[in-house]
Amino acid sequence: MHPDKLPQKQHVKDWYDIISSDNGWSKSLRYDLQRLLADIHEQKNLENLCARLESNEPDTLNWLNKVIAFVFESNQSQLLSTEYAILPNQYGEFQLKTNLAKDEGIPEGLKDVLILLGEDWKKELLHLAISCTLEKTRNIRGISERISALITEKTSPNLREAAYLLISYIPEINSTKLTHHQDISVYRRKIWEFAASLDKDNVPEIKTLSDWTPSLWNICDEWILKTLIGDIAQLKKVSQLQTTLETETELETVDWLSNFISFLRASKKESLCSEQPIFPNQLGIFKKKAELLFDKNIPEQLKDVLELFGSPCRGKLLHRNILGYNTSIEQLRVSDVSKQINDIIRDKTTNQSHEFKSAIYNLISLFSTTSKEQNRFKIWQYARDIYADIIPEKVFIDNLDDFSWKECNTWIITRIVEEVEEAKNLDCLADLLLFNKEDTISWLNNLLCLPTEDFSDPSSFSNAA
Repeated sequence: MHPDKLPQKQHVKDWYDIISSDNGWSKSLRYDLQRLLADIHEQKNLENLCARLESNEPDTLNWLNKVIAFVFESNQSQLLSTEYAILPNQYGEFQLKTNLAKDEGIPEGLKDVLILLGEDWKKELLHLAISCTLEKTRNIRGISERISALITEKTSPNLREAAYLLISYIPEINSTKLTHHQDISVYRRKIWEFAASLDKDNVPEIKTLSDWTPSLWNICDEWILKTLIGDIAQLKKVSQLQTTLETETELETVDWLSNFISFLRASKKESLCSEQPIFPNQLGIFKKKAELLFDKNIPEQLKDVLELFGSPCRGKLLHRNILGYNTSIEQLRVSDVSKQINDIIRDKTTNQSHEFKSAIYNLISLFSTTSKEQNRFKIWQYARDIYADIIPEKVFIDNLDDFSWKECNTWIITRIVEEVEEAKNLDCLADLLLFNKEDTISWLNNLLCLPTEDFSDPSSFSNAA
């Protein structure tokens, strides 16, 4: 501190004796412990002390540790609590001993999270390179509880940034704690991946945490997941989520969302999303779970028919790539669609528009891959003979066994009979069918011999015939 003002070390005792004697020398010339502490105190911080000592920081800290040890050896440690602030905090600012706490291995990352939340423990934590006994201590459990409390308060303007930083820390793989919490590292990485996918510009890269408590992330996770759910809901539809995720296809986007929802269910966090519109329907619009039905393998062709009838169902069906809800929400089955379609056909007030007729024509062209439907094949052929290419080619699909065809059969046969009636005679009918007279007679005989059990109202066919 005073290299050019103090006597040589070998002369110190002589000078002490001289000053102590009654020879006119002032005792204020003595440079004692309190004057040393006062000089250090005046430097205010570690940087200034380094400059005063003309020394680098490690050497200065080593020198300061010797001073502190000497203070304790001299039984004058109270001076560090009441008068002389010479203990640096973790910013290098000198503090009184009573204003500092011992840092018991708190990871730097958690201190940074706490700073973002509005509290800076580094101001009151003793510099890590300083050795000094303190009455107060701060540890990993204490900072975990404080971080959780501040997240719960939700008052920090930097809450999202702090939460993102916290989830970017995952337990160190070699940590002995992992032997008791094998799945936590995988779980932590999953949460980080979901957040990074949705907000990749703001979620930091993953870093490891050497010390942690199992409850460190609990409150943060709940807040993060709830926030991500809200972010998804605000996007309103799959296409907007696709833009955010930068995925290549809409299907890939829905698969990501399915994984996210499955993660919530596996983590017992499904309640966070059950009332939020993040469940895509089959039009790619986000809905609440309660607004949707589970698609019990309804063929797409039947959904198309309902569209033509003006009663679309895709808007109320959960997207097929959202997995895990086959038993937990109400189902829509082929039998339900069959009833809806048959009710529409049966309703005499229904406007039989071009779309209505197209729906019937498409419907009669659908055939099950698993059952023999000879009479339906005949009905399709009769319609094809009358209406030619207006009737689509036969389409064989699965899961039609529970569909009732009687209303559809009745409608199309009734229309065919009406076309025959309008033909007036065999020659006109032959011209319509592009058949010769003999084939026309055979065709008509076969039509009149169709089994009536395939119709909803057998008498209506008999009367028309």
